[in-house]
Amino acid sequence: MATPPAGSATMAIKASRWEGYTNTRYGVMIDYPADLFAIQPPPPDNAGRNFTADKVGARFHVYSHANAMNFSIEELQAEDVLDIGDAAAIKQNGADWYQVVASKEAETIVRRVLLSEGGAMLHRLEIAYPKTAAAAFEPVVARMVKSFRVDPAIPERAAKAAGSPV
Repeated sequence: MATPPAGSATMAIKASRWEGYTNTRYGVMIDYPADLFAIQPPPPDNAGRNFTADKVGARFHVYSHANAMNFSIEELQAEDVLDIGDAAAIKQNGADWYQVVASKEAETIVRRVLLSEGGAMLHRLEIAYPKTAAAAFEPVVARMVKSFRVDPAIPERAAKAAGSPV
């Protein structure tokens, strides 16, 4: 990811054209500013998607996978804090979600995870943006995080289409 020139990140942020992204395999949905982030090609397994905002040095990804080790929210959250490497990360959680806001080098990282299907599936949103552009990015991030959700009918439809009992 290219680092924007000093002082330019805040000036270049334009988030006026919002679009929705839906992962048709796992039912993850999010609204994002399409005039800021460019969607990247899907991976072969269609488990997620990357989005980049190279001009302002930001990115986000949405990714779903099984909770194969059946970790609790607290265990998953602790692993994410270790992964990011910020012991002072801000942590929040609820019955079927958690969030970590951390710093890593020159970036702020927001990682929100939703659990579905009784905790068997994890749906991860990670947004990274320059600390120098925090004032401009925080309202955008707040809107994105608020819109991040799972439509349970989509994985159920996919399972039925494959002939699996739901």
